[in-house]
Amino acid sequence: MRDFDPHYVNGLKGLLKKPMSSTEELDFGEFSAPYYLLPNGSLRRVDDNNKHEYVRVAMLAKLFAGREAQLRAVLQGFESLPCVPPSLRELEGAPEETLRALAEGQRHLDSRMIIDKLQFRDFAKSSPTPAMFRSVLASLSQLQLRGFLRLVTAQNSAPAGGFSQVITVQCSGERAHLPVGHTCSLTLDLPDYSNEPLLRKKLLQALEHVDHSGFDYV
Repeated sequence: MRDFDPHYVNGLKGLLKKPMSSTEELDFGEFSAPYYLLPNGSLRRVDDNNKHEYVRVAMLAKLFAGREAQLRAVLQGFESLPCVPPSLRELEGAPEETLRALAEGQRHLDSRMIIDKLQFRDFAKSSPTPAMFRSVLASLSQLQLRGFLRLVTAQNSAPAGGFSQVITVQCSGERAHLPVGHTCSLTLDLPDYSNEPLLRKKLLQALEHVDHSGFDYV
């Protein structure tokens, strides 16, 4: 709650610290049924005996009641994912790593998972670039693999269950140019570099600036 609205939390803390004045006009009227089962809340004045209950209900209302539509949309989105059980109740008691993977994606990246989803386009059959590119990707560190994902997908982790879409590597650009990512189409424009050290150098240069919007991905 403190992270969501620190000023609101400070106000509630002040309410708990000071004695309630008989002239203060504060009641439970803003918290109505059916959310927190407070019928006739406007008739319940807040006093020193029930102000802790008021603070508890106020925080619940702030966090949930006012955002019910958004939270239901999030729930519907989770339940639409193929890797999530039909009912989120089945996730009760699931390990933290399982829940984290569903929400954030897989924390450990396997380069093979990415390489298997690569589709090369417009490279000559005799071009060594596709093989060199796979070799370079296989040698990248975890940090560099996350940078590559941001470059081509705008995400820094793999979805739970792995990738379902193909990453297209398009032969495009002069050899002096850096690779360019197109996150909307999951496409990487990759020049047909002449050797693997040059390919590695150009790719790592692009990854160093991957968070500079407009520089190496669009």
